[in-house]
Amino acid sequence: MTNPLTLTLAPPPSKVWSKCASGNTLQIECLRADFLSKLRNRTRVEMSAIDECGRRAPSEALASCLGYRTLSQKKLCVIASD
Repeated sequence: MTNPLTLTLAPPPSKVWSKCASGNTLQIECLRADFLSKLRNRTRVEMSAIDECGRRAPSEALASCLGYRTLSQKKLCVIASD
């Protein structure tokens, strides 16, 4: 015998959805502001790591300070595109 009452649980809405939702739609300006904020924060963290490595290590050792054994042109392009 099957139970006629089934409950489907949806995942909770994301923080962005909760913040940017207006009814069933998302506000573009809110999404843009959220994206730019996250981008600025990530850039700030990455630049801080690069600056710290630059202070601690000479330029030749910068790659190893950042966790790369070698910093060939190909690897540099891959890292920069991330």
